[in-house]
Amino acid sequence: MVAPLTTILSNIQEPNRSLAQQITYESDEYQTFRAIAFTMPSEAYFLTSVSLVLSGFPEETGNPLVSILNYDRGPDRPGSAYATLVGPPGPPPVGISTVSFAPTHAILLKADQTYWLQLSQSGPGRFGWVFPEPMVQPTGVAQEDGTLRVSLRPVGDNYFLDHAWWNQFSIEGVAVPELNSVGLVILAAPFLLRRRRANKTR
Repeated sequence: MVAPLTTILSNIQEPNRSLAQQITYESDEYQTFRAIAFTMPSEAYFLTSVSLVLSGFPEETGNPLVSILNYDRGPDRPGSAYATLVGPPGPPPVGISTVSFAPTHAILLKADQTYWLQLSQSGPGRFGWVFPEPMVQPTGVAQEDGTLRVSLRPVGDNYFLDHAWWNQFSIEGVAVPELNSVGLVILAAPFLLRRRRANKTR
């Protein structure tokens, strides 16, 4: 039986409003991005997709880069890279649209672990990450733990904790089967194999 798809955390609303915060990239030394921290429940999930509501600009648009980061540097600084997701090639469409990103391999979000969902871009340009109005707090099986707005400049790193702003996103996944169930299958396998062989010899 295939495990059902579960909303790990989401605040996507319809209709979307044209209010957005810009994600910019001018050079490796000057860029801005946002990261949202979330803590998994007491159950592990395989990540299946991340959807973001983005706003493309007609005059200049960058390529979104979605990453899952570890929470190994505390609540006020982005963590080390854990996984990168892949979206449609090229910049987001002009106007507001929901863009989906998928992992290139199995990504396990461990039980009771905290991660960052980060949006940046892979090259020069800019686009917007839309937020709902009125503001909507994300809900799901996970717990939202704060939003980090980050600006990298030639003079150093600037980090701004911004708990009042939740850009629109949705994290989807499937629950990992309980270890007890897997263990029962492993323990039962030799017995089932012997029984199958015995039936063939009759």
